[in-house]
Amino acid sequence: MDAIEATVKPGRIRHIAESSLSLLSEPHLKRLRANGFQASCGHRVVYDLGNKSRTRNTGMDKVKLVSDHVNMILRYIPYIQTNFVMGLDATWGRSRSS
Repeated sequence: MDAIEATVKPGRIRHIAESSLSLLSEPHLKRLRANGFQASCGHRVVYDLGNKSRTRNTGMDKVKLVSDHVNMILRYIPYIQTNFVMGLDATWGRSRSS
């Protein structure tokens, strides 16, 4: 981002970024918007597939958490592409040893 800010005048170039959702905090989003970023893609939201989502939330709690984050991103960047990965390895109601 420092290189873009040092060489490109605001409003001259539109950018697209690929990033992890966990890196897109509000301060980072403000900086992206100020530097002409129009889209953010490549986000993965993982359900019941290891611990890649870095959240302990499950079910509707996780849906709410992720949707709130995506809505915050959309306040700063007009387009977002997100992949939702639904795992089949949930062990609800089964013994972990089986």
